[in-house]
Amino acid sequence: MTGDHVVTTVDGCRLAVTVVAADGPGPVVLLRTPYGRHRLLGEAQGWARRGFTCVVGDVRGRFGSTGEFLPYVHEPADGAAVVDWVADQDFGGGPLLAAGASYGAYCAVTAALARPDVVRGVLASVPALGFGETAREPGGAARLACRVGWWAEHGGTSEPRAPQHDLSLLTQLPVVGLVERALGTTPPGWGEMWTAPRRDERLWNRLRELRMPLLAVGGLHDPFASHTVELAEAWGGPTRLVLGPWGHDLDSREPGAALGGQRIGSVYAQWAREVCSDGFGGDAGVIAVDSHGRWRSLDHRRTRLPCVVSDAAFVADPSDPFRSDVRFSEREDRALVRTDPLGAGEIAGRVTVALDAEADSVDADWVVRIALQNGDRLVPLTHAIGRYAHVPGRRREVVITTPPIGVLVAAGARLVVEVAGHHWPAHARNPHTGGDPVTATELLPGARHVHAAHLDVPWRGPGTAVVTPSALLDPPRPDQEVASMPATPTMPVESLIDPVTGIVRRLVDVAPVNGAPPRYTGVTAEIADARRLGAWPADRVSLGTTFGDPGGARTAALGEAVERYCGNRVAPGLLRAAAADLRGERMFGPGDLPFFAPWQHEAPRWPYRPFTDDLAVEWVKGTEDDEPCWLPASWVHLNYHSGERRREHRLHHLNYAGIATGTDERDAFRRGLLELLERDALELWWHLGGPSRGIDIDSVPGLAAEVAGSRLRVHLVELPTEHPAACVAAVVVDPVTGIVGGGGAARFDPVEACTKAVLEAVHTWVFTLGLVDPGGWVFEAIRAGILAEGLYLPFREDRRYLDDSGTSFGRVRDLGAQVQVWLDERVQERLLPRFTRPEQVIGVDELPRGDLDSLLSSLRRSGCRIAHYDLTTSDVAHTPLRVVRVCATGLVPNAPAAFRYWGLPRWREVIQERGWASDADPLGGPAGLVIEPPPFL
Repeated sequence: MTGDHVVTTVDGCRLAVTVVAADGPGPVVLLRTPYGRHRLLGEAQGWARRGFTCVVGDVRGRFGSTGEFLPYVHEPADGAAVVDWVADQDFGGGPLLAAGASYGAYCAVTAALARPDVVRGVLASVPALGFGETAREPGGAARLACRVGWWAEHGGTSEPRAPQHDLSLLTQLPVVGLVERALGTTPPGWGEMWTAPRRDERLWNRLRELRMPLLAVGGLHDPFASHTVELAEAWGGPTRLVLGPWGHDLDSREPGAALGGQRIGSVYAQWAREVCSDGFGGDAGVIAVDSHGRWRSLDHRRTRLPCVVSDAAFVADPSDPFRSDVRFSEREDRALVRTDPLGAGEIAGRVTVALDAEADSVDADWVVRIALQNGDRLVPLTHAIGRYAHVPGRRREVVITTPPIGVLVAAGARLVVEVAGHHWPAHARNPHTGGDPVTATELLPGARHVHAAHLDVPWRGPGTAVVTPSALLDPPRPDQEVASMPATPTMPVESLIDPVTGIVRRLVDVAPVNGAPPRYTGVTAEIADARRLGAWPADRVSLGTTFGDPGGARTAALGEAVERYCGNRVAPGLLRAAAADLRGERMFGPGDLPFFAPWQHEAPRWPYRPFTDDLAVEWVKGTEDDEPCWLPASWVHLNYHSGERRREHRLHHLNYAGIATGTDERDAFRRGLLELLERDALELWWHLGGPSRGIDIDSVPGLAAEVAGSRLRVHLVELPTEHPAACVAAVVVDPVTGIVGGGGAARFDPVEACTKAVLEAVHTWVFTLGLVDPGGWVFEAIRAGILAEGLYLPFREDRRYLDDSGTSFGRVRDLGAQVQVWLDERVQERLLPRFTRPEQVIGVDELPRGDLDSLLSSLRRSGCRIAHYDLTTSDVAHTPLRVVRVCATGLVPNAPAAFRYWGLPRWREVIQERGWASDADPLGGPAGLVIEPPPFL
């Protein structure tokens, strides 16, 4: 029976199903989805490997099934038809289980309601349970961005449309007309969703009549987490509830999260075996209190925590709403509620926020966003929103219950609650007129006042026993890679350094270099050979530099070592798919990453092929705006094409920019994003011939003194950017050797940017010293087989490397060869004045400043999409260090001169906006562009 089949409904619709059979007779799992049954074939094969025949079906009107897709309308009857068809077949022969995630969970639940005598058990993951349930929060507020996005992609169509990323659409009124404005038509069901009751009471009442077991799996970061809990509470049969550290895709934002990814399938299979063997009984509910394996039973007890309220009075203006996509901010339109410092313990369940508050409008939305504050660090935990009627001038109690929280609390930490009046664009703006936000066309500001507050928290002190319910006991198969990490980092960073067992074998001080700045301090890290573990080509040496700070240089060297170690580890089991197969999901696809121009692909022996919708490649699941986003694995990992992956399609060169090590995930994300910004600013300014603004080195506190006593002449220039950060390039010119070395940096502090850029330039100079003599260390390394010979140009005594660079610098295939080009006096004569003779000189104080939140806001306003992926390996994760890859669609990364990314639309946008290289067309050819590389590694 393995293969494709058709189930005909009573009214004549033909529902497409695919059967993936187990090796022998046994139980059957039914999965139905509106997102394409082909996407679930991997899950179906996982069930089959565990002895369950799996039937995967497209719902009516989607992909292979005929009829019209009316969300939530036909699933009860169509589910019954498919259950009846399965029961009539000769495969399986065992019990039937209905399973599904999101909309598929609704399909599973309604199939059980329609055929309770046939369906033995229901597995509902991150359930989205109906029109009203998905349209509005339990507190009544209307969901906006996720609903508009879902209906614009999936409503009234058999296959998904392109995702909508234009936030300006969400500013338009009325909300009920948004999808029509986006699509030119209104999908069936869109309007009915907004008029539906918040709960389908008939469905919820019938759930109490069911007697088969339920496994309800929810994510603490899932917008429908409360629905998962409500489903488990309403179910009439025995229930298991698992609330893990996941989002709606059942993937964690953090490395090594317990039960994330593949291992969740083991939980499903364990539960299914118990159900089919009639060994399932009793209720159990567990919640993760961290991302790495600590589970607790759900706690319904509450501890009251008094709070202090500050900034108590504010105005909630829907014309300038408090935003959901910005972390804790300094905006004035919110109140802050803080608990006293807490003792060590944990929170495992729902939190209730009670406010003594007033509003001057007839109704008001009250938003609470809860974070855990530990020192200067704020970790967002959850949010909730409730709608309340008000009598202007009269105080009332506002009580808002959050979705479940699971978190470990260190002694001295406290809970901080932002109280606001809007949560846009996640939720529609309350107009403060008494009308429905979905149909409102008029918006009025509303004054708020929070007089007092307290929190009721499911608090437990230290020593709580770890819960290990049987649903979590199924161990992973040997071929599955599952991290086992502590709840919090348990090892110091220094534990990574050991001559026998360390990732870093030792740190070595670099001998002083003649002619360098006197306090230039370098430390190298000697890295263990990860190739002994497989196709893991991690760098063997890394470098850290400072001015006069050996400890800082050691930290930098170790950080770079960890970055290369983690970045080169490619885990098995990646998703292989064409971009067309992922249509309807967030991804960085061919339209986002058109790496090269047509003229580059037409060049003889061009090594990269076009990134097209029909090309199957491997993907990793990253995160964009707290939502899952598929990213090409080769764009995320370093040296991806190694081992068996050498046969994989090559779409681009090694992606140098946007990977960083930090003291935690946010710090690594910040560093990676700033690196992307710096490379973008350099690429655009350099290759489009932008004007030069020098930076007076004497205006940078302490920098002139650091380079005094060196034979190097130092020059600084601003790298223009429209975003709030200082981007700086530096060159050092050595009059003795004729070397020009360049470096760049982006920092929120301009002084730090200038200093780091000079350090990078000095490093380039040191590296280039190994290229000026045939016996230099670079050529010795090539002869020893440590460096690849083809990545460098052959040594020339006359240094006329331009003559060997090839057409359009096609032979300059590595960043190391770029500095060889800059040994040519002709290149220096033509291009060095851009650094040494700028049109204008400014002081360091004239450079822009910023912070991470303002940078993210600026990038998003410009249309830039930003995603990230945590590359931290499970061994490194025992320490505080984290390695993150940041990807952005609106920034140009660097590449060697032979492989510049001329296909990216950013070039043409900047040509038009700034007027640089106005006669150039990067898509048409190199004419009018500066194709010589900058003197940077």
